[in-house]
Amino acid sequence: MRECMTWAVLYGIFAAVLLGAAASAARLWWLRRPLKVLRAAKDHPEALRNMGKVYRFRSTIQVEILARVMRKWDEDGQPDEEACALGEFINKCGLARFPNSATLMIALANFQIEARKDGHAARTQLQLAVKANPSTIERFFIFKRVFWQALLHDTVAFKSLQTSFAVMSQAEKQAAQIYRR
Repeated sequence: MRECMTWAVLYGIFAAVLLGAAASAARLWWLRRPLKVLRAAKDHPEALRNMGKVYRFRSTIQVEILARVMRKWDEDGQPDEEACALGEFINKCGLARFPNSATLMIALANFQIEARKDGHAARTQLQLAVKANPSTIERFFIFKRVFWQALLHDTVAFKSLQTSFAVMSQAEKQAAQIYRR
């Protein structure tokens, strides 16, 4: 009986892995279907005027998954310009659909820092994200980005470090209070 059960588990594990992989691939295909519509709309001037009506995203998660199309690099390790333009268009369409989403604002700020190398626009986007009433984890992402931007300068002002640590201490106290409830 025990040997029979062992063989059933050994054979069944492969079927479970294949079934899981197939389900994952099907879900990814299902979520990426709107890319055709978004690629076609990216070059139309009318779509640029009213980005919220290009595609009716169901959630911010769908926007983030579709924006991952920009993860293409050339042979030098630089982001592919066409893929970045499409990813930026998807993020902006998502922001037009969900204008108060701190998650999408943070994603767009990260894109502007990493792909566009535009720190000023990213800081503006992060300030908007702070005003959008972010969740605790989103506040941590914002803090982490601002903190590392402060540390990556040649000279770091003690006042900015002190302010960052004060914000971190306050967030820690708030998290401890939430945890104790």
